[in-house]
Amino acid sequence: MKNKLNKIVDELLLPENAWVSYWNEKNPNDITDCYSVDELKKHIDNIENEEVDGIVFQVNHEDDEEDYQFTVDFYERVIGGNQFILDLLHGI
Repeated sequence: MKNKLNKIVDELLLPENAWVSYWNEKNPNDITDCYSVDELKKHIDNIENEEVDGIVFQVNHEDDEEDYQFTVDFYERVIGGNQFILDLLHGI
């Protein structure tokens, strides 16, 4: 599962002043913020493989209307080249 998540994060480009928050669906009040893709990758390295499926990631922007969430379920759409999903991850 972490391999799938890493593939998604490899596509992630954070625009200036954007950051990623993540939490486990079972504990939505325990939120972790990462301010770069490299920092996020280090956090993912510390996540247990069996926990990946329950984690929600949110890319936050100064303008809340641009925020979006993703999960490991995006994997098939990323490797399938879904342009909408790739544009989200690329900050377009």
